[in-house]
Amino acid sequence: MILDSIADFLKNLYKNPIAISFVTSSIVTILFQTITKGFINNVFKKQLEKYKDKINQHAEERKLDFERKIHDFSLYSKKRHELYPEIYKKIYMINYHLSTYGEQAALDKSFIGNKDEILPYYHNIGLVLDQKLQDFIVNKCENEWDIDSNFCLIQISKQVKIWLFSLLRTEIEDANEFFRGNILFISVEAAKKIEKLFAAFSFLYEQELQPKNINEEDKIDKILLQQDIDNLREIMVKELGVGDYKSGE
Repeated sequence: MILDSIADFLKNLYKNPIAISFVTSSIVTILFQTITKGFINNVFKKQLEKYKDKINQHAEERKLDFERKIHDFSLYSKKRHELYPEIYKKIYMINYHLSTYGEQAALDKSFIGNKDEILPYYHNIGLVLDQKLQDFIVNKCENEWDIDSNFCLIQISKQVKIWLFSLLRTEIEDANEFFRGNILFISVEAAKKIEKLFAAFSFLYEQELQPKNINEEDKIDKILLQQDIDNLREIMVKELGVGDYKSGE
């Protein structure tokens, strides 16, 4: 019965050109829409897959970049943790030696009873005298101790002081070179403070070398110098505690 109805519909449709045109147009429209929809969906799916690939690639690049930065930071932080204690130690020791080299060199009859006690005394206070200076002390004692032991001690003290002073210059220059060779790992704030300290050490050295050529108002205030050293320590401790990826900040 259904087939008969369809047959009748087609017969009537065939007899009506307008109806045929309408049905044909509708079928074509439906087919076009179906094909177009399928094409659009296919294109969209491909674009979506490409977009997903780009997102995944970008995410992987960000992951690798992050891992690289973590690695770089670890190396940078490790280097700074190695350098800061070493630089501060050098600065501390320079200041200590500038303040004590005269006392270390000085000999006196109150604690030197005979000439054989001189070299052991210097050894006991941590001064490793070079062979040339040791020979000088031995010869000086052999020739002058019995004549005037006090004068002999004064001459030896003076020579040891000169020797210590020459070591100070080398110590300052080597420490400054070490600082400049590793400045990449030092923050701007710490670097400025260190440069100021080395300038002060150099001036203080000249002040000790030729005190008469330095005006009183230009002389280095050792109390303020110590305050600058303490301030540098605070800066370094803070930076080592927090960590800083950018050396310039």
